[in-house]
Amino acid sequence: MLVSRQCIRRIIRKFDEFHTVATKPDSGRPFKLTDRQKRAIKLQQLRDDTCSLNDLVRYAHTNLNLSVSRETVSRILRNFDMISYIAPRKPRITSIQRRKRIQ
Repeated sequence: MLVSRQCIRRIIRKFDEFHTVATKPDSGRPFKLTDRQKRAIKLQQLRDDTCSLNDLVRYAHTNLNLSVSRETVSRILRNFDMISYIAPRKPRITSIQRRKRIQ
């Protein structure tokens, strides 16, 4: 493998300037969502476990004024170790059933 002199000079200059050959810390495309917006999407999923990905996208669009895709919302939930699935609908427990269960 042949490396040009210019490449080697650039690496040496970079090392002399930054004392490392790693890339700059804030390089790359900036994130579209802030951490606060990501937490809001997560909280919405925790509040209502019957939300689908499309419902969360709609929530982000109406409440957070964001246009994000289903893949982005799915990635956000995965980063929080959550799986995006629709919980089965089941009858909620009534107050009478709750009292009997406590007794």
